[in-house]
Amino acid sequence: GDEKDNAFARVLQLTRLERFRDRLARNLSGGMKQKLGLACAIMKKPQILILDEPSVGVDPISRLDLIAMVNTMLNESTTVLWSTAYLDEAEELDHVILLDSGKVIFDGTPQEAIRNVIGRVYVFPNIRSKKREIASEVLKDPEVLDSVIVGQSVKILVAPHKQISSTNQSSVAGIHSRMALKFQDLNEPLSISPKFEDACIDILGGMKEKESPIIDFMGDVSLAGDDEVVEAKDLTKRFGTFTAVDSISFSVKRGKIFGLLGPNGSGKSTTFKILCGLLRQDAGSARINGIDISDMGSGAKMNIGYMAQKFSLYPILSVKQNLEFAAGAYGLSGQKKKQTISKMVDIFHLGKLLDVNAGALSLGFKQRLALACAIMHSPPVLFLDEPTSGVDPITRKEFWLHINAMVMHGVSVIITTHFMDEAENCDEIVMIYNGKIRAVGSPDAIKAICTNTPEPTLNHAFIKIVQDVDSSLG
Repeated sequence: GDEKDNAFARVLQLTRLERFRDRLARNLSGGMKQKLGLACAIMKKPQILILDEPSVGVDPISRLDLIAMVNTMLNESTTVLWSTAYLDEAEELDHVILLDSGKVIFDGTPQEAIRNVIGRVYVFPNIRSKKREIASEVLKDPEVLDSVIVGQSVKILVAPHKQISSTNQSSVAGIHSRMALKFQDLNEPLSISPKFEDACIDILGGMKEKESPIIDFMGDVSLAGDDEVVEAKDLTKRFGTFTAVDSISFSVKRGKIFGLLGPNGSGKSTTFKILCGLLRQDAGSARINGIDISDMGSGAKMNIGYMAQKFSLYPILSVKQNLEFAAGAYGLSGQKKKQTISKMVDIFHLGKLLDVNAGALSLGFKQRLALACAIMHSPPVLFLDEPTSGVDPITRKEFWLHINAMVMHGVSVIITTHFMDEAENCDEIVMIYNGKIRAVGSPDAIKAICTNTPEPTLNHAFIKIVQDVDSSLG
């Protein structure tokens, strides 16, 4: 009766799902599904709420909504147990237990962990060119535990000074002088405040894999021809009366990473599928290396690698059978096929899992297998649809080690992601909302939209762009 109606009204208001109450659950976007799942879990105001990676595949706005919903629960004296692979999310929690290989390796507050890396996180700022080469080279330095591209800067985590028998400052100066021998115009590194992710990478002992073996496998694979490898012109796609993609135009340059960002249900995945030839547009055109997508024969399609958002390989086939099937589908045979599969197994550490059914793999290994199958034919253009959604931080960093290595060898990458720290790797970003492009530019240019925010992030920019559009539409 009334109690049920009140509970319904309360969770619909909390989730902002009121206007979708008559829509079938299967037709909701990923973010809406997660909010609906949480709404069902909190209906009875439980004393203990267990959330198993609630924000996987969820955009920054929906993540804010999820956190706001949970905070509302806390005001009603609920204890929340929250598992997550997103360390920016974990930084906001009261207490954290960090697990690795089934063992507890940290138990305390995020702030306690962060204190251990204060004075050990630096950025090389305002890199004019070769940011990938610099990030790759500095990671090989024995005193560097991690290096990350942040727009036009490279962030590094250095080892604790007791391990390198000098003060951190002199060790960082040494790193800079060694790097400056290879990159003459490299600015001196600046000390910055660490994040919980830096602390976790430190606790885990830093990056074990310091260089991607993909370089030896792929060689230089860029397409000959125009500098614009992928072009979209006035792309439009309708589903019934709903326009999912509304006259979108952009181009992707050779050997660059291009990010398609936007909230769940914004039209970016539809755009992505049109570019891959998985959906046919209603108007406009899409071209890869000058060839219209709709005219591409199977030979031209060999120029494309595609990794789907959801695990799309065969779950009832073993890892080895999936690799063999993908190799055959891409026209590899004989010795070449055998060698390629062997290299994929080595690069992605699949050796002990060859006879395991793909459906039984952990998410991190599923994603490794999916990427292996997408690149085994050395495609010059690679489409990655949320490739690291829900994977652990080290595996995510390994993925980006591989992606950046491929890009340095001429591969052009088009990527969608809801993880804004990851989008910092992009050379150019297009932000799509309600089927239209709302912002375009480098990560640093997009962040500059937040004029009133000190040290703005792409998260800040994402939220501001969506809120500005919403307010203009009333």
